[in-house]
Amino acid sequence: MTQMDTQIGKLKQVLAAMGDQARSMVDLGISVLETRDAAVAEQVIASDLELNRFETQLDHMCERRLALQEPFATDFRFIFSAIKTTRDLERIGDEVKIVARWGPKLPGPASDALVSMAKQARAAVAGVVQAMVALDAEAAEQIIQDDAAIDRLELEIIQGTESVPEAFIAHALERVGDRAKNIAENIIYAVRGKDVRHLDDA
Repeated sequence: MTQMDTQIGKLKQVLAAMGDQARSMVDLGISVLETRDAAVAEQVIASDLELNRFETQLDHMCERRLALQEPFATDFRFIFSAIKTTRDLERIGDEVKIVARWGPKLPGPASDALVSMAKQARAAVAGVVQAMVALDAEAAEQIIQDDAAIDRLELEIIQGTESVPEAFIAHALERVGDRAKNIAENIIYAVRGKDVRHLDDA
């Protein structure tokens, strides 16, 4: 095993830990929707600090690998993708904080559509973290396809609700899905060297 292999292995470990932290935050955010517990909401906000620390640590690790070891081909693509992925994981945390802040303000139980949307967003994050660790491009493709269902639920909720908290939560969950989709695109680039962003826009 080369020095680069060792360093890439360490980078993958820290990236997986950051992914687990983001997934845990999403679980807590969904718990806020279910319980309206302000104390759990505070846990979400506090746990975001750890996600921010992971982002800084990973950025520094990636910078050192690029500057000192000049990786090529697959290793370069993985490091380049990791830099973007850490940003998306951190922003997932930011969106979950919005869910946590507005959850206790819901005027009644979360609607069936909002509960479904939260579960699908959670599944997207959990799935993309697993795909990221395994560098599973096929699983990443499925996550990209599934994002359309989250988008449809957001539109349904925004058009049908008069609740400001519900609208803010729905938008935040849609952004969580978008971030998971971004990470899935990063995985495909790292594995296949193919940029699949914006293909639907053509």
